[in-house]
Amino acid sequence: MAGTARAPDGPTPGRSSPYHSDGAAPPGRAPEHPAPAAGEGGRAVDEEYDDGRVACTTEGLRLRWYYFPWGTKHIPYDRIRGVRRVDTGAFTGRARIWGTANPRYWANLDPSRPKKKVGLIVDLGCRVSPFITPDDPDAAEAVLRERAHLDPGTASGRAPII
Repeated sequence: MAGTARAPDGPTPGRSSPYHSDGAAPPGRAPEHPAPAAGEGGRAVDEEYDDGRVACTTEGLRLRWYYFPWGTKHIPYDRIRGVRRVDTGAFTGRARIWGTANPRYWANLDPSRPKKKVGLIVDLGCRVSPFITPDDPDAAEAVLRERAHLDPGTASGRAPII
């Protein structure tokens, strides 16, 4: 289920649904729930993001495997002050599977992080900012910015040593 974005009331993986993947009912049948309105970039406003480690739910950002051992960090959207998109490298996050070498950032456990080239730094206005590497950074960033009412992001920058 890596990098999937689905509506909160959408079908559970592995369960069949009489509705098409776009939420439309089969011919001759009215949908139970109207299709969500399209937001910026064509994404539905009601969509969520969940790749197994990073989840953008209706309540907030959920970072699985953030705390030792395997604890989840829950961040309400109203606590998020900003999201910065960064390019990762050997010393700037890609080689860091969990934790940090920089006390200003903390990376949740992500064994596939060495294969990823983009990360997101979530500014909470605190001393430590979460560093995340979603499977689909574009989708995760779009949901975070929409739900936290943030301005559109700028181009990627270089990540700090993590």
